[in-house]
Amino acid sequence: IHIRARAVECLIEKKDIEGPEPKALGDAFKFVELSKDGAQRARFCTFSLTAGIPAELLLHLREERNLEDLDVSREYKTCVTIAFELDGYGHIASSSNGLLNVFLPTKVRTFLAFDVNADFLLNPNREELNRTDDPYNCWLFKQVVEGAREIIKVHKDKASRQFWPDLY
Repeated sequence: IHIRARAVECLIEKKDIEGPEPKALGDAFKFVELSKDGAQRARFCTFSLTAGIPAELLLHLREERNLEDLDVSREYKTCVTIAFELDGYGHIASSSNGLLNVFLPTKVRTFLAFDVNADFLLNPNREELNRTDDPYNCWLFKQVVEGAREIIKVHKDKASRQFWPDLY
């Protein structure tokens, strides 16, 4: 992503990297590195969960996002990604805040040990959730919980024992 705002420019890059256990965890896990202007910023282990959006929530989304052409008889899916920052040894380094991202960071801190990226409904300035009790946002948070359950299961079943403490 090349960002140019006023007289300031920056280049943010994401590239796939080799994880400590390349294929053991399965295809839902990816290892990535983020860099800004060529300098490495952070490395992450990400897990993505794809889920079909229930029909009643499609009606809600159509109304909230003014999507008159949204065909609620079709199946739509969304993706929830959980990202764990990695230390220099490839182990999970617990996040101090846990950021909520909607493609780009928001100002919402989850205080979880990981970052979350999903298609949440935001207020117009894109910094906060439009409502914490919004049915679609609540459903997405349930998908985050399902993703965390799956991460623990896969980690327990497939990761080397040396990586088990990372999740705890």
